Amino acid sequence: MKIRQLSLIAVLAAILLVGGGWLAQFKTGHAPEAHFKTLAGEQFSTRDLRGKVVLVNFWATWCVSCLDDMPRLIETENRFKSQGVETVAVAMDYFPLNLVLEYAQKHHVPLKVSGDVDGAEGTPEGIGEAAGD
Repeated sequence: MKIRQLSLIAVLAAILLVGGGWLAQFKTGHAPEAHFKTLAGEQFSTRDLRGKVVLVNFWATWCVSCLDDMPRLIETENRFKSQGVETVAVAMDYFPLNLVLEYAQKHHVPLKVSGDVDGAEGTPEGIGEAAGD
C-alpha cells in the first residue's frame, strides 16, 4: 500500500513538473501596441488598458454570428466591468462606419466600438505593425 502511495505521488510530481515546463514556454507580457478610436471619438491604445482584462472582439454588421454574439458580449462586460474587464468591439473595414454607428445606436451597444477603417487592426500583420515589430 505504501509503495502504491509513493508511486502515485511520484507520478503526480512528474506530471506537475512536465506541465509546469510546458506552461513556461508561453511568454507573459503586454499586448502588442494597438491604437483605437471609438465611434464617439475617444482615442485609446492597448497601453491605456494595461492592468485590465481586455476582450477584443472583431465583428462586422453583415456577420450574423457576430451580431448573435453581441448581447453576450454586452452581458459579459456588464457582469465583469467592476472587476476590471473591458470589451473593445472592433468593426472590420468591410462596411462603412455609418452602418456600424447605426447598429450601435439602434441596439444601445455600451461597449467601446472602434472601427477598423484601414483593415490594419484585424490582421496579425497589422497588430505587429502597430506594435512596432
